[in-house]
Amino acid sequence: MKTIFKFNNLTPKKTLILLIIFTLISIFFITRFGSGWNTLFNDSIGGIIFTILGLILMSFSVASIGVFCVDKILLSIINLFIKKAPNENRVHFQSIIDDLFKRILKAHTVATKALLKAIGDLAPDKMGSFIGIPLYEVLYGYQLTCLIGFSSTEKLIKITDFFEFKKELLKRIETETGLSIRQIELYNESFLKCAGDMKCLSNKFLSHVVNLCKLDKKIIDQNKAIKIFNELSVTLAIQTQRNTARAFGNMKIVKELDKVFENYIEELEKADSKTQT
Repeated sequence: MKTIFKFNNLTPKKTLILLIIFTLISIFFITRFGSGWNTLFNDSIGGIIFTILGLILMSFSVASIGVFCVDKILLSIINLFIKKAPNENRVHFQSIIDDLFKRILKAHTVATKALLKAIGDLAPDKMGSFIGIPLYEVLYGYQLTCLIGFSSTEKLIKITDFFEFKKELLKRIETETGLSIRQIELYNESFLKCAGDMKCLSNKFLSHVVNLCKLDKKIIDQNKAIKIFNELSVTLAIQTQRNTARAFGNMKIVKELDKVFENYIEELEKADSKTQT
């Protein structure tokens, strides 16, 4: 059986509902401003049936035009302002994860060096207490927080692929690094409590490092430590999101994040110059 009406943006159920609504509205207006119900039943039985059938066909035609306008014009205009996850992303899911892992691994390596330097600046006498694996897991947990929320907010992945995307990425991290998925997820959950607030994320990051490396708790309240970890967390967040957009092939977002990073560096330089003067 061939489909008479085919709509791209509407499901069959929604199309049927709209047709019924438009048909009822059409019947109301056609009878209200046409001959009206009061004269409809003055004709013979045959005339009444003929008139009602004609009324229904006319109303259905008007309703079809209304649904067509909603589907082809109204929804198309609305979709211009709504970010949608490309359908092809699901097809190339594994290749996207492979590319993303390579990028976050590189960012993770750079962040690890910066983290070690930060620990050395804050407590050089405690470097012997450095515990590698837990801190690596903290960094991956933080990166996971940054990229998962970002990829769904920017519609890089469909909401239906959200959990599988996270699962496959964690599996890839575990396979390549030997780190614990469970621990990474625990750190991820702790960062999620900040709900994207950068100050909270920086403080949480610093707190984890202090606890894992058995540093002096007073460090958490030091302006130097707060500044170091704020810069580290913001830089890593932007880089992680950039890597995510790049893995999904969205160069528009990549360029936007490059601009964000440039502006952030400029703000840091201005703040440092004011401090020196």
